Amino acid sequence: MRFKYVRLGDVAIYLKEKIYTNKIRLNNYVSTENLKPDIGGVDSSNKLPTTKMITKFNKWNILISNIRPYFKKIWLADWSGGCSNDVLVLKATDKINIFYLYYNLACDRFFDFVMAGAKGTKMPRGDKDHIMKYELMLPSIDCQKFIADILSTLDQKIQINSKINQNLEATAQAIFKHWFVDFEFPNEEGKPYKSSGGEMVDSELGLIPKGWKLGFFKHLITSVVGGDWGRTTCQGNYTHKVNVVRGADIPEISVGNKGNVPTRFILEKNYERKALRKGNLVVEISGGSPTQSTGRITYISQDVLKKFDSDLVCTNFCRVLTLNHSSFIEFVYLYWQQLYDSGVFFLYENGTTGIKNLDIDSVLKNYSIIQPPDKIIDNFHQTLKDIYKKIQVIGEENTKLSMVRDTLLPKLMSGEIRVPMEVAEQEN
Repeated sequence: MRFKYVRLGDVAIYLKEKIYTNKIRLNNYVSTENLKPDIGGVDSSNKLPTTKMITKFNKWNILISNIRPYFKKIWLADWSGGCSNDVLVLKATDKINIFYLYYNLACDRFFDFVMAGAKGTKMPRGDKDHIMKYELMLPSIDCQKFIADILSTLDQKIQINSKINQNLEATAQAIFKHWFVDFEFPNEEGKPYKSSGGEMVDSELGLIPKGWKLGFFKHLITSVVGGDWGRTTCQGNYTHKVNVVRGADIPEISVGNKGNVPTRFILEKNYERKALRKGNLVVEISGGSPTQSTGRITYISQDVLKKFDSDLVCTNFCRVLTLNHSSFIEFVYLYWQQLYDSGVFFLYENGTTGIKNLDIDSVLKNYSIIQPPDKIIDNFHQTLKDIYKKIQVIGEENTKLSMVRDTLLPKLMSGEIRVPMEVAEQEN
């Protein structure tokens, strides 16, 4: 089997066609903000640009964020739309399989190359001409398709697992609403409380089940502790090696992934006080954006802890909540998540330097919540604990699949792993 080297510019072109912004909607607009880092694809956009025209892209074009390339933001479009001018749009020629091209670019080697030619220090930007000089191996179309099929099969399994986890999380949220918003938790006979004639009483937040009360998150929490950022290397008394959960890692951990938590070294005495343990909740208190509040949350279970090689803490931009009882974790987590999704935490933010901070003490002490009896919360825990365990198990499977894919990718692209002879023989 013969492989030849080509430059990216030999097999792909930049698309520059424009489209009027008023022809685009939130569900088909892509910017550097909603392209996810670390080859994570794309999220839904929160806002449209104010410019009159933007760059048009089509299905099976490759979109790459050209700002801060080290974030590794790339997406193979599976729908058409428009993107900001800071997003590069690549179209494959008929010399290369689009999926093969995507996997050649969705790797550290490519983004290292882009960074090597980037301009600027504070906010580096890829050089378009330099990017087109990136070299890749080009076997026959049949070999390209075979290699791409292997990698895409792994990606498809990862996507299926991710969808299952999204459905599990949605199920948990629906059960929370059924129990604590609609008040249809099982009564002593196992029937829906409210629709089965359960007695309701007045409160400042409206009708609630008899025996329930209004309270604050502080009534469910034993302590709130700050995180630690430590040092990059082992030095002096900074000897305890830890993985540090940042705000950016919170969404990943919540869906069963590890995120890209950095390794740091902290003081031994700080670890004893700040260690993340089973049953903790981690809340981001600094960060956000004009359209995203602070207050993202994740839970720490034994399944989360065992994913990491080192002990776990969170950054000092987060807070660790220790609950009165471990069985409160799903109730507090989902209650908090509901408030986050509804935008409540925008009302508890402060900061004048461009970085928003969540006044978490005010949230814990002043935001009124409906507090069921402990027995109801414990029953809720028993109902949901297997769902969250399943989320973490599936997330661990995705981590392993990703490792297999990332190990195979450079070996297949370089020819170190050979394709089957019957495919190779089709090469001229």
